[in-house]
Amino acid sequence: LTVAPRDKVEDYTDNYSRLYLEIIIENIPAFIFWKDTESVYLGCNQLFAEFVGKNNPSEVIGKTDFDLNWGDGEPEKFIIIDQNVMRGNPIYNLEERLNRTGDLNVVMLVSKVALIDKNNRCIGMLGVSMDITKLKETEEKLVIVSEQAKMANRSKSAFIANISHDVKVPLSGIIGLSSIMEKDKKQCTMNNAKLIHDAGSELLIMMNKI
Repeated sequence: LTVAPRDKVEDYTDNYSRLYLEIIIENIPAFIFWKDTESVYLGCNQLFAEFVGKNNPSEVIGKTDFDLNWGDGEPEKFIIIDQNVMRGNPIYNLEERLNRTGDLNVVMLVSKVALIDKNNRCIGMLGVSMDITKLKETEEKLVIVSEQAKMANRSKSAFIANISHDVKVPLSGIIGLSSIMEKDKKQCTMNNAKLIHDAGSELLIMMNKI
């Protein structure tokens, strides 16, 4: 039985772990990137590379945000945030509307943390973001639908209030006159009967319109 030297086993384990880590990063359904302390990209996954207009992660390595397809003012903003994160102020699930060349409607959910080595020194930062543009569009549509529903409900309430008032007038006349005529037969005149008939007709016309 041949036993591999310990250093060979460790090399194999390290290589396998590195490969496994690369596979995990590539399969996480999010944009992943990491930078050094000068905000220079040290790596990213394929999703992020394509998002910034590159064919693969190798084309991103060594670049700064000034070299990517961000719109005016975005690189400066990113660098300020990066430096703040590396000073010990991580951000989690921050909604960020990106100004990307040719596309002003991308909304991302961003988290950034400092990368700390074994000696407790900051060596860079790690960013993870997800495209929530469609989710935000759906939320905005739901807000519009909700406002429309509220307006419709207010209109319905106003309509019912108006109808209630309009219905009560002739109905009160019918009930009032018929009550009087029931108590006093002398009030059973043609005029009062006509008033009841007219009120009833008005009520019927109104209900037909409704």
